[in-house]
Amino acid sequence: MVKRNLYSGIATSGGFGFDVFTEDEINQIHLATLEVLEKTGFYVGTEEALDILEGGGAKVDREKKIVKFPSYLVEDCIRSAPPKIVLYGRDPRHDVVLEDKRVNFCTFGQGVSIMELDGTVRASVNADVGKAALLTDAMEEVDVCERSLTAGDAPDNVAPIHEAEVVFANTANPRSMARAMAGGPARSLKWPNTLWAGKKISENVPYVPSIVPPPVPSHLTKIVVPVS
Repeated sequence: MVKRNLYSGIATSGGFGFDVFTEDEINQIHLATLEVLEKTGFYVGTEEALDILEGGGAKVDREKKIVKFPSYLVEDCIRSAPPKIVLYGRDPRHDVVLEDKRVNFCTFGQGVSIMELDGTVRASVNADVGKAALLTDAMEEVDVCERSLTAGDAPDNVAPIHEAEVVFANTANPRSMARAMAGGPARSLKWPNTLWAGKKISENVPYVPSIVPPPVPSHLTKIVVPVS
């Protein structure tokens, strides 16, 4: 059974709403965004990404590694986007539908410290990452699980793998990967089979969402690009 949360911001015959922008203002923001993408562009940090974007119709300056997106290309991409997608959990009852105006909630990371019940503060460890995932798994209001804490007891270069392992083991909800996990050692996206100790994953699980904020506005670095 797929989980469908409540809608938000739709016209109804009762209740109340709150609109921050009018349709005209939203359109102005959209047009300004198109202008920035076409005239200013983005810095893209890898040759592979530049090849892909250029092949898709973007204008690429190889020397400066700047990519500019014609307005028609952006509009075509928007039109080609599906009206909804499903994020799949380990338990089908936790599958989540993402679509226009439907409200969903996700945990977000990532903390580096734990406060014990006696008030003492210590660095978080991998066991804490798993416990946090288990806690959010028990909360009906949380639809997607992102790692909430850092595995401070693991080396930095492999910590995301340890964190992903305990998150996958302690939640039935869809998972959201951190960019270091998605773009680094697990780029092939075949790693969930290993993390789930060889258990067969349904063939209908194509989406592994990731939170990938650019570290600098208009810059897609080598860390971010493989995920994007």
